[in-house]
This record gives sequence, structure tokens and C-alpha cells, in this order.
Amino acid sequence: MLHAEAFVVPRDGHIPSVKVLEEARDGCSDLHWMIQDIVLVPVSELPQEAGGAPERQSERNL
Repeated sequence: MLHAEAFVVPRDGHIPSVKVLEEARDGCSDLHWMIQDIVLVPVSELPQEAGGAPERQSERNL
């Protein structure tokens, strides 16, 4: 079984509700039967360990 942690950067300053985060968590768990537990962490920007350094950002974040 897999346990995962995902950082979520809200767009346009929108703070997701607990319900929205729970629905997103459930949707992630539904992607694969091995995903048993996932924690979604809302953050203002990605930490460096998760690709937050400018040179490692996705072009979608520019």
C-alpha cells in the first residue's frame, strides 16, 4: 500500500474548503488501488524539495 503527501498551491488566492480538499483526496485515492492514504497540504508555494525552486517549476506555474 502507498501513503503519499501532496502539496497544493491554490490559484488566485482561493483557499479550498475542507470539503474540496476531502473530495480531492478521495479522487487521488481512486486513481490506483494501492493508494491507501494521501495527505493534501495547502501551501502558498511549493517547497524546494517538491520542485519549488524556480529552475524546477513547471511551465504552467510561470
